[in-house]
Amino acid sequence: MYDNGVDQLERKAADEAVKKAAKIFQNRPAFTLGNLVKVDGYEIPIDSLVQNSPILRQTAYGNQIDVDGVHSAVFNSKLHKNSPFIGVVLTSKDLTAKFGRNYLNFCFGYTFGDVTIQSVARFRDMSDKNRETMIEGVILHELGHVFHLAEDRNRSHTEYNLGMHCTNLGCVMNQGLTREAMLKHFKIAKKMGRIYCPQCMLETGSQN
Repeated sequence: MYDNGVDQLERKAADEAVKKAAKIFQNRPAFTLGNLVKVDGYEIPIDSLVQNSPILRQTAYGNQIDVDGVHSAVFNSKLHKNSPFIGVVLTSKDLTAKFGRNYLNFCFGYTFGDVTIQSVARFRDMSDKNRETMIEGVILHELGHVFHLAEDRNRSHTEYNLGMHCTNLGCVMNQGLTREAMLKHFKIAKKMGRIYCPQCMLETGSQN
């Protein structure tokens, strides 16, 4: 799902990421649902949810909104509750999230339960190739959280840093607090011909 501010390149990159994840996580079906998702009288109007979210502050990337407002609306919607699917939402708005008592400066993506939301706002001054890499990487990272990758504190190469993350190089579950750091992890993963490291792949249950 996406809002109307998301352009064609961003939608395509997101679609490719979701398809890759669907294959890895037990060959699940993947669907692109657009910005007004409506089934059996229930609907999730993504544009309205984004537009009606309170603006917390202005940033160099535009109006910044609290991701929890959009997330809660999708997560608690009758349509989502009545479906077996995982919700992936892409927005053009800059996002932040509350961590403890304070808001983060920004967040690339946010996951709780089986709904994940990503922003493309901070990638738009990058080259098309890097923009595609970031969008794909962030979605695959957040979907990894949906499936609880890197959450086992007893395994090696795991750390708690704004949530549980993998410390293996060349794994999209590696945490990056800047887009430069995240891009580096995503590019190493691509160069190594993988998405998740062997430890995280084992946790997906995939045979690929």
